[in-house]
Amino acid sequence: MPRLPAFALFALGFVLCGRAFADGDEARPADKQPAVAVFDLRPVRGTQTELSLLKEAAKLSSELRDVLGEQTDARIVPIAEVKQLVGPVFRVTVFDCHENPTCLQPLMRKLAKAGIQRVVVGTYELSNNRIQLTLDGVETRTGAFTKVELFETARGGDLDRAEAGKKMLSAAAVPAKGGEPAAPEPVDTGGDTTDVLAPMPPPPPPPIPDRIQVLGWARSETAFGFDEQGTDVLAAPYNKVESRNQLYLAARYQRGKQYEATASGLLEFDVFDHRTAYQATVREMYVGGSWDGFALRIGNQRIAWGKGDAISPNDVVNPRDLRDPLLTDTELRRLPTFIVRADLESGPHALQLLFQPFFIPDGYDINGSNWSIIQPTTPESIRGLFRVINGFFDPTLHDPAQKLFAQTTLPTNPSGGARYTYTGHNFDASLYYHFGYNTTPTVVINPQFAGAIAAIDWRTATPTTLAPVLGLLDMGISPYSAAFTRRHHVGFDGVTTFGPIAVKLDAAYENKAVYYQPDIESFVTGQAQGVLSLEYQTGEIGKLLLLEGVYTHLMHTPPELGLIGYKRDTYGSAMTARWTFFDVIEAELRAVFELEPKTIVLQPQIAYRRRSNGFTVAAGALYLHGDPISLGDYYRRNNSAYVTIKYPF
Repeated sequence: MPRLPAFALFALGFVLCGRAFADGDEARPADKQPAVAVFDLRPVRGTQTELSLLKEAAKLSSELRDVLGEQTDARIVPIAEVKQLVGPVFRVTVFDCHENPTCLQPLMRKLAKAGIQRVVVGTYELSNNRIQLTLDGVETRTGAFTKVELFETARGGDLDRAEAGKKMLSAAAVPAKGGEPAAPEPVDTGGDTTDVLAPMPPPPPPPIPDRIQVLGWARSETAFGFDEQGTDVLAAPYNKVESRNQLYLAARYQRGKQYEATASGLLEFDVFDHRTAYQATVREMYVGGSWDGFALRIGNQRIAWGKGDAISPNDVVNPRDLRDPLLTDTELRRLPTFIVRADLESGPHALQLLFQPFFIPDGYDINGSNWSIIQPTTPESIRGLFRVINGFFDPTLHDPAQKLFAQTTLPTNPSGGARYTYTGHNFDASLYYHFGYNTTPTVVINPQFAGAIAAIDWRTATPTTLAPVLGLLDMGISPYSAAFTRRHHVGFDGVTTFGPIAVKLDAAYENKAVYYQPDIESFVTGQAQGVLSLEYQTGEIGKLLLLEGVYTHLMHTPPELGLIGYKRDTYGSAMTARWTFFDVIEAELRAVFELEPKTIVLQPQIAYRRRSNGFTVAAGALYLHGDPISLGDYYRRNNSAYVTIKYPF
């Protein structure tokens, strides 16, 4: 056999080695599967990053990674590996980009060089105790957003893993387990693969599909009071048993990210000892649009300012419902009002402007309900007067009578305000200004009227006893004057995180705040208030530890009679402790402790809560106690036990 030349042996060896390498590739089919990274979802309120939701957003992001890994053969890149490739603070960079393709492109190029073909980013938004997710699929070679998926789940509930898997497979553009590997998307590189990684403007994101959301809940709460009415004819009316039954419905339509319309309403049927009440109200109802860093909403809205939980000094845009301030569902404690809202954003900066053409006061009862202004410690002359007046009305006319008692000239001038927010790497801070009205009125009782009713023996009084009082009316002397005071409000807040601890500061100053004396007259003064919060975030909705310290300073010395619930310097704290056992048993304690004046409010509760749909059955108690004319003393007869059933849908 003739000998082969050396160059022929070299060529033959080269071919055999090439085939060996090729055979080796065929022996490892898994290498052909794409590599996908799933970033933590950015928690948002509107469009701004909301750090207080960071832990629970990160937990759900981890679940989505697991779901995707279960349903595909693609390699899911661990977050630790992503940190090694792009740096330990890459999440901060991603959040700062606000899902902007151009901003994210440099980071995507680094991942592409490391062989990661796809990335899933997105947002985590809380809406009526539901979580709305927007999942964006990114092709790392170009930085282009190629797919958008919308997904919704109950907050803290069990994740629908099958539906979540479909959405994640679509956003990641990878096949289901056992399917054919996804073919790489064609890219014109001009023959030089390094050109693909060169800076270039990525294509615009794909259109977001329309979203229609209908949700709501039914809630029934029955409270059993511990107080005894007694035989005092001047005792303030009291309901030993109260049952509140509510149906809340909301609908939301979103057309891409540009247009939205929201409407919600509340049906309420209440049963008390001696009467019933039915009310149907419109809650939120607005339309809005968003275009390149500018958003506009017009209509009935609830706008939450501030970072406090139990107490938020800057939450002044909407009036409050004070008819049952502790047991009312948290979604109903603030009343939506008509607002024109504009939001402007540029990078980490955001400006919100508000215009409120109409004034709506707080919801409150003057007399006849457990949380009304007139309580057992109110002077006898005022309780006696309302005892006689109540004789003119049937109990079924309680609600119209409250409107009559509370007749006050309403402001006709508009209100408005602004909020500036800066979102940094591990903190965000906001500045506030609002020019509007106190939502509770200033009340001044005419001295002649006060003297006339003080001279009457109200324990034996009859309608004819009111003759001296009616005589004052004939003389044109009004028993009292009431009006809503114009005020300036300025404030700031900030939040940052240290590991699992979120630290929040919320502080504000108002040049005119309204407080009340035991005789129901008001006291107007400037006030400064600050709240410092420490929140231990576990990432699970059913596990929370929150502690708040509160300080309030009045700029003027209170009158000799004192103020209900406040002194010139008032110190206190509030806490919420919530923990879940066996996935469905939730124990919770809410508490308020004031040192000056001394007040204790305790609300322990035990609940069975199904995480899959939020169905809840809870039993709890309310305990109030305190020094004379403290809030705990003034409303102490509301000590009660209660049972609540809530079914979200």
